[in-house]
Amino acid sequence: MSYTVLFTGLSLLAGMLLLSLFIGTLRTSKNNVIALTLFASLAVYCFGYALELQCFPLPVTLQIIGIEYIGIAIAPVAVFILVLRYLGLQTQTIKRLIPSLLIIPLFSQIVIWTPLIIPWFYEQAWMNTTSILPGFEMIPGVWWYIISIWNVLLLTISLIILIIKTIRNHDTNWKLSILICIGVIAPLLSFFLNFYLRQSIPIDSTPFFLMITGVTLFPAINKHNLLNIVPIAYATVFNTLGSGLIVLDNQGNIREINKEAEKIFSVSKAAVIGEKIQSSLQLGDYLYNIIDHSSGKREEISISHSKKTEYYLIDIIPFNEGDSKKSGSILMVTCISEWKQKEDKLIEYTELIEIRNSELNGAYKELKIKQDALKESEKSLKKAHEIAGLGIYELNLSSKQIFVSDEVLTIFGLNSANKNPDISDILKLVKPSYFDLVSSSFDSLIKSGIPFTIEFWIVRSDENECAIRGKGEINQEDLNGEKYVTFIFQDITERKLMEEEIQEANLEKEILLKEIHHRVKNNMQIISSLLSMQSRYIKDPEIQMIFKETQARVRSLALVHEQLYQSTNLNKINYREYIQKITKYLLQSHEITKGTITCSLVCPDIELTIEKAVPCSLILSELLTNSFKHAFREGQIGEIRIRFSFSSLSNLYTLDYQDNGKGFSENIQYKEGMGSTLINGLVRQLSGHISFENANPGVHYSITFPENMPEKK
Repeated sequence: MSYTVLFTGLSLLAGMLLLSLFIGTLRTSKNNVIALTLFASLAVYCFGYALELQCFPLPVTLQIIGIEYIGIAIAPVAVFILVLRYLGLQTQTIKRLIPSLLIIPLFSQIVIWTPLIIPWFYEQAWMNTTSILPGFEMIPGVWWYIISIWNVLLLTISLIILIIKTIRNHDTNWKLSILICIGVIAPLLSFFLNFYLRQSIPIDSTPFFLMITGVTLFPAINKHNLLNIVPIAYATVFNTLGSGLIVLDNQGNIREINKEAEKIFSVSKAAVIGEKIQSSLQLGDYLYNIIDHSSGKREEISISHSKKTEYYLIDIIPFNEGDSKKSGSILMVTCISEWKQKEDKLIEYTELIEIRNSELNGAYKELKIKQDALKESEKSLKKAHEIAGLGIYELNLSSKQIFVSDEVLTIFGLNSANKNPDISDILKLVKPSYFDLVSSSFDSLIKSGIPFTIEFWIVRSDENECAIRGKGEINQEDLNGEKYVTFIFQDITERKLMEEEIQEANLEKEILLKEIHHRVKNNMQIISSLLSMQSRYIKDPEIQMIFKETQARVRSLALVHEQLYQSTNLNKINYREYIQKITKYLLQSHEITKGTITCSLVCPDIELTIEKAVPCSLILSELLTNSFKHAFREGQIGEIRIRFSFSSLSNLYTLDYQDNGKGFSENIQYKEGMGSTLINGLVRQLSGHISFENANPGVHYSITFPENMPEKK
């Protein structure tokens, strides 16, 4: 019983000590998770072992054993990581190692706390109450050996690499290294003592050795700042620095040189350590003179490397020993070849920038002149808009910003206090009959970019109606690519009213012209009727024929005026319809038996002005009268062919007239009769040309005249 009390007290003492170390570390370095984990795991084991010695029933003791093994499994991993940190391994590398290091400890807990696989940990377990130190006994299983070997392996590797690094590095803090070695050796020694002597001496010395581990590692962690600044880190920085470093004593002897300096001066460390700088390095004399005559200096040097010259910056940093006398210097050699190239480039770019600045200054002055001119142009344009009454409304489709000229407010009669009216404010003023047109035009422009030009009426706020001409289009700026919708509005009320007045005047004129043509036609009809009545009292056949011919001429003119007042165009007639009517009339007036003489017409829809229609109609009337009177005998079957056409190439009208009658006698001249004289006069009036020939049988007339007759002088 006395051994149980003694070892229980020892275990509790060790646990309390380790707990105090945990609390001390928590106060001084609460972010040091590895150290806190180490002290916590060691304390857990010691308190667990103290409970194990109380000989609780086997199920309770097994649970206590499970708690103990939390500390046994975690502590070696924490020690291994501490050693790696001391040796300067990067934090990120250690973080990547931790998951793999914790695989076996975590699986051990699964084995211990899972009844199905706990035989892997121990094959048989019992409480030994007959021993000098009663307690838990077991026959180890396979997994107990695995975790034991794993812990020994971690501690052994930690000890070996610690010893090797300490021996190789001359700048190592020996006191700190010895403390860490003791902290690693203690749990190893405890394991071997328990494993080999437990059968002969049934005493567990593990709490005692774990207490040694905690006591030795605590000052290494806290007092010597083990996990933050380590001596080996200085050597790491010295050898991995991008600049070359050479340490000289006050005699100019090389005491240390890093790898970058070896590369720069093409030497090896073994060949130059302890040698004079003058005889060991390129430019050694020059460097020594600088060091000898200056307490601190910066110089540029150049060193040739296999047909290539590199440039370096030398910083001389003197250091003193305790008696404040100069005891040596550090030469920091930094390659500045790339900097020199960049400097040359910078000089080149600076010169180029100066040239560009000069060009930009010139361009700026020119731009300033153009901007001033543009401002003047804008003022002139604004003035022109004011004079022309043009209102500009711009809408930025991206930012929805609006620009509205004063003319827009004036045109729509909007309140001048609202400088940026919305599109809806304009639509409200549109008369209902025009609303759909205006609204759809605005939407098509804004949504689809379809430009428009429309005219519509509005009712302003003062109840006055105004006619507006609106034009809309999409504009795109060059600088930022933003799209603007531009509306241009103009008050066209006066123009619309004038157009209505002109339209009314034109309508009155058309009515008057139609009335005139109608009255002329009626008057000519009266003249024709008078001639017809008068001819009945004439017995002489020749005189009676003259009356008939005159009547035909009057009727041909009356038909022209009849066509004019029946036409929608009061200045032109459809000449095809006219030819059909005149031929029908003359056939009837000459009492031609139906079916004896036929008239065939080839004529497209051609419109003739009254200036051309009157003389052309008289010519056609004379030709038809001559054919009916002279070409055919009474009852003879005959044919008259009329072709009227227009050529856009020559701008000429052509009247081809042909009958198949008896034609002209050889002893009769064409120009002898009155009809021929009238025809020739009418052709001259048209500025045209006439030709005729005997067609055998019949005659053929061809009359051409221009579309645009020359002005009379």
